[in-house]
Amino acid sequence: MILITIHKGVIRKIVWLFWLFCLLLFCAFQVFSPGDSYPSHDLDSVTVLPAKDSVFFNTVYFNTGDPDSFYYESTVRSPVCNDTLCQVVLLKVFWDLRGNYIRFDTLINHPLTKNDHKPFTSSDYRKLHLTLRDQNSVLGRKKEDELIDKVQTRYSEKIDAVTGATDLQIKNAVVEGALYSTYTLWHLVNGGIGKRLKGYTSANYNLDMEKQLMRSDDPLAIIFALKQWAVKDYTDRFPDVLKIMKNGSPMVNFYIAKKLPPESLASANHQKAIQDIWSSLDPNTKSILVKYLLEE
Repeated sequence: MILITIHKGVIRKIVWLFWLFCLLLFCAFQVFSPGDSYPSHDLDSVTVLPAKDSVFFNTVYFNTGDPDSFYYESTVRSPVCNDTLCQVVLLKVFWDLRGNYIRFDTLINHPLTKNDHKPFTSSDYRKLHLTLRDQNSVLGRKKEDELIDKVQTRYSEKIDAVTGATDLQIKNAVVEGALYSTYTLWHLVNGGIGKRLKGYTSANYNLDMEKQLMRSDDPLAIIFALKQWAVKDYTDRFPDVLKIMKNGSPMVNFYIAKKLPPESLASANHQKAIQDIWSSLDPNTKSILVKYLLEE
C-alpha cells in the first residue's frame, strides 16, 4: 500500500514536470519565434538587428527569389518602452538595396498598440510609415530621455501610472499615444542597419542588382549603381551612359558629367551623341560637358 502511494506520488511529479516543461517550451517559442515562418530557399541571412532588449535577436535576410526585385527583410520583435504602458512590438520590416526602409507589414494576431494597449488605427499605421520613411526625422536627433516634457503629465486610464507629456518638438513626428514605439522603431529601421545592408549590397553586387537600381525613380539609387562602375566603364558602356542621361535627372547627369573621363568623349561620335541630347540637359551638367564638345 505504501509502495503504491509512493508510485502515485512519483507519477504525479513526473506529470507535473512534463507540463512545466511544455509551458516553458511554449513561452520560449513565444519569445524567440519570429512570428512567421521563412521559406527554406531564396533567403540569405545577412546580419542581426539588435532589439532594445538583448534577449531578442532579429535576423535580417536578403530576398533573392526575384531577380527583378531584391530587398532585405526581417521580422522584428522588440520591447519599446521602459515601463508597462506598451507591449512588445512584432512586425515585418523591408529595406531596399541601399539599406533604406521601404515599408512594414503587421503579422496576424499581432497588431501594434499604443498607450493603455489601444490598437493602432489606420491613420496611426500611415503616420508610423511616413515617420519611418523620414531619414531626417527629429527622432534621429533626440535621446530617449529627451522625449518627455517632465513639466507636464498625462494619466493612463487602464494602468495606474502617470507619465510625462510628449515634448512639443517631436509631437508631430510620432504616432499619438505611441511615443516610445515610434521612437524605437525609427532607430531600429534607420540606424546602423542601413549602412550594413548597403555594404552587403556592394560586396555582393551583380548586374541584376544594377538593373533594379537603374530602373528606380530615385536619383540616389541610380547614383549608387554608378558608384559601382570602374572609370573605364564610362567609356566602354557609353551607350548606357547616354540612355541614363536621356532620362533627364539633373542630379544623376551632373554626377555622370563629373565622372566622365576625357577619353570617353574623345571621339566625334560620342561628342555628337552628347550634342543630340544637349537641349534636355540642366545648366550644371552643361557647364561640365561643354569643354568636351567640338568647336562649331
